[in-house]
Amino acid sequence: MKQRLGVAAALLKNPRLLILDEPTNGLDPAGMADMRALVRRLGAGGCTVLLSSHLLGEVQQVCDRVAVVADGRLVAESTVADLRGGTSLRVSASPLGRAVGLARTLLGADRVRVVDGALDLTVEPDRAAWINGELVAAGVAVSGLRPYERDLEQVFLELTKESPRMWGSHRAAVWGCCRAELTKLLRRPANWLLFAVALVLSLTFTYAVPYAGYAAGTGGVRSSRGLPALLPEHLVGNSIGGLPVFSGAIVLILAVLAVGGEYGWGTWKTVLTQGPGRTVLYAGKLLALAAAALVLVLAMFGTGALASAGIAAAEGRPVTWPPLGDLITGIGAGWLVAAMWAALGGLLAVLLRGVAVAVGLGLVWLLAVQNLLASIAAPLLPWVADLQKALPGPNAGSLVASLGAGADTPGVAQLVGVGRATLVVAGYLVGFALLTVALLRRRDVV
Repeated sequence: MKQRLGVAAALLKNPRLLILDEPTNGLDPAGMADMRALVRRLGAGGCTVLLSSHLLGEVQQVCDRVAVVADGRLVAESTVADLRGGTSLRVSASPLGRAVGLARTLLGADRVRVVDGALDLTVEPDRAAWINGELVAAGVAVSGLRPYERDLEQVFLELTKESPRMWGSHRAAVWGCCRAELTKLLRRPANWLLFAVALVLSLTFTYAVPYAGYAAGTGGVRSSRGLPALLPEHLVGNSIGGLPVFSGAIVLILAVLAVGGEYGWGTWKTVLTQGPGRTVLYAGKLLALAAAALVLVLAMFGTGALASAGIAAAEGRPVTWPPLGDLITGIGAGWLVAAMWAALGGLLAVLLRGVAVAVGLGLVWLLAVQNLLASIAAPLLPWVADLQKALPGPNAGSLVASLGAGADTPGVAQLVGVGRATLVVAGYLVGFALLTVALLRRRDVV
């Protein structure tokens, strides 16, 4: 009934173009026949009907022209008759080898094929009697001879046989998912708001507040380092110093929204039955999030460069930039830390199948638990101090500290060497991603 009402509502204004998506879905055989008759009447009356359907027998009965789409590309478009091709003859004969040789002599090798143990002859059906006579005269026993014409289902399978799941290679599928996820990231206002918040927080607490304290003579949290800490030569450490905690929390929220926002009824709402699998889709999401994290890190370096250059100009100090190698290393380290937090956000979103609880737990860990362990538990309990050296946050803090981030920044402390910190952060990135994929493949339903 809903299907009929939807079509009736679309016809109220006598449209010149009518778009129908699976119009016979849910109808009984009589309803399907009525719908096909309606579509044919509309077409005969001058209305253009664009019909989308996976029931190719239905398409074959009602459509004049057909377009086949696979992997997002138009594979073929023509009339139904052209796509199905001409009628051929199917001949069941024995012995098959002698029949094939004789048929190729009579018709040409290019017009003879063997399909499912029978001859498929590209020839007009009215020549069937002549072919039968020639085969019998040559001592070939003919047990069956009938006209044959391909249906649209066979045409579709032949046109898309290079891509059984209509998604090409895994590499192309991952790249396609990545582009789709980037489009979604760009079009969500919440993501732009998070991006702006991250930059404002970085500029405010890295440059604006310390410089205001310096200018007013009141000192501040960075008074021990003074004005030199705000100049361009410290750009690398200042730009990535917030990633172990505050900027990392922003990246985690972004990842939770991108992954957890897809959930509905306990699974991803994205249709997976005809597209990529969960692993491919999540790989595309993770690549898109990694790209977003890189853009954020670059933006932090860019805004930090402008702020530090402005402070140097205001104070009449020379502008001395870090070496190019240090800048590249700093950007890479910042990107690694940000990508790790993005992978953790994706894991929490999949584990908890949603956004709210995942964001809450992620922020509690980043903003509360890490700081409590470092400031209260570690000084009192040696085993907690040792445990910290294996956790993601302290290793991220050690990595950025080795590149010049100030120890007065929350979450920044040189607990382990730069090599170990890099390996641990990279290990967590890979581990979070693999665990997420395992959960998706084992637990979620389509």
